[in-house]
Order: sequence, then structure tokens, then C-alpha cells
Amino acid sequence: MSYFLFIFFACFTSASSLPTLSMAGGNDFPGAERWVNESTNIGGFLQISYDNLFSSQVGEPQGYSSNATKKTKSIIGAFFVVLVIVMLALIPKGLLIYFVWRKSRNQKQADHAEAAIAVHPEPKLDLYFEEMRELAIKNDPLFLKRFTEVYPDFTRRLLHKHPQLSKSELSLCAMIFLNFSSKEIAEYTFIQHRSVQTNRSRLRKKMRLSSHTDLYRYIKSFA
Repeated sequence: MSYFLFIFFACFTSASSLPTLSMAGGNDFPGAERWVNESTNIGGFLQISYDNLFSSQVGEPQGYSSNATKKTKSIIGAFFVVLVIVMLALIPKGLLIYFVWRKSRNQKQADHAEAAIAVHPEPKLDLYFEEMRELAIKNDPLFLKRFTEVYPDFTRRLLHKHPQLSKSELSLCAMIFLNFSSKEIAEYTFIQHRSVQTNRSRLRKKMRLSSHTDLYRYIKSFA
């Protein structure tokens, strides 16, 4: 940044001195010829511009002290040195703050991703679901035994909550768990649809469920 400030002051001083030099003529201002010849070189241009910044200008008061000029140069030079030191001191801190912020942002993004997975977990693949449905459709006598083997945790939780369930009621819970409708249960178990409705009503009463509680969701909650 200090480099660009120096360039700005140098260009401003050089530009302001150029018209004066051109109007006065080369004989009276030998520095003009040196400025024109050496300004094509960037190093020479910067040096001449720096000299022009502190050289005596046309119209300056007579007796302008060289000591004052040197003192001004020293003050501005010291200012630039301090500015550079401050910038060099702040750059590492700025980089440290950036990397800490970036690490914190990445950690927050990872936490949000984990939270989203926890809220919306991927559905587990049930390898035995279709097998159980096939046994129920065939009204296989081994259906309930196989069901308790395949879903032991569900059966244990359900019986722990409702130990008074009979074998037929447990079988009804298994078919509801497998998402069979009352009409399908009546068809596959060879009983009337009204009987299935009555059995569901008795099951709800034994489980002490309110009329607002969905039986299918309640049974699935034990899975």
C-alpha cells in the first residue's frame, strides 16, 4: 500500500512540475532535460519524481531552508517505514483470522450435514418385508413364528408394552405392521371384513388407544 502512495505523490508532483518546465525553457531549468531523458526508465522516473517532490519549485519563498526539506523527507520516510512495518505485522494476524474463520465455517457445515442426516435418516432396507407379506398372503401357519424371528426387537417391545396380547392379536399386529388393509386381512385370513374391523376395535381398546391415535403408526413405532 505504501508503494502505491509513493507512486501517487511522485506522479502528482511530476505532473504539476511538467508545465512549468516546458514553459520556462531548457536553458533556465536544466533538470527538465534530465527528466525527459530518464523518465522512460521506471527506476529513473521514480527517482526523479521523488526528487521533484522535495525540490524547490517556481514561486517558492526565497530562503526555503534545506534543513526543513531534509526534515520533511525524514518524516515522510519514517511514516512510510512505520506503515510498512504495521502492514507486515498485520498480514500474519489477518491470515490467522481467515484460516480460523474458514475452519469454523467448515465445521459448522459438517455439523449441519450431520444434523440433517439425523433428522432425515436414510430408510433402512428391509430384506424380509416381502417374504413376510408372501407368508401372510398364503396364510402360512409358520407366518407368526417366522415374523418373530425376523423382527425380534419389534415383538419384544410390543409385548413389553402390551403383555396381555393374545396370539391372534399379535398376528393381527404383524399384518398391520406389514401394511395390510382390513380388507386384505379379511381376504387372506378367510374371515369377514366386519370381523377384522371388530378385531381392530378390540385391539385398540386393549391397548387403551384414543380415537385420535392411528393404529398403524402406533404399531410401527415399536419397530
